[in-house]
Amino acid sequence: MNEQRTQTYLNLINQLLSCNDGDEPRILQENRELLDEGLVQVMVAVAQCLGDVILIIVLPKFLLRTG
Repeated sequence: MNEQRTQTYLNLINQLLSCNDGDEPRILQENRELLDEGLVQVMVAVAQCLGDVILIIVLPKFLLRTG
């Protein structure tokens, strides 16, 4: 997967995360050429990064409250 394709996937993911509720099917239809295994791989990587960020931000606050 080349850098340009990865950036295109990231742009699509950003559109999906920031769109109005219900716009996702239209966005996916307009970008159906990007619906492939590469997109799934990038989505998984983004989800893992977001999960790590949430852990870094939320976990210390939670531990302070319970400790």
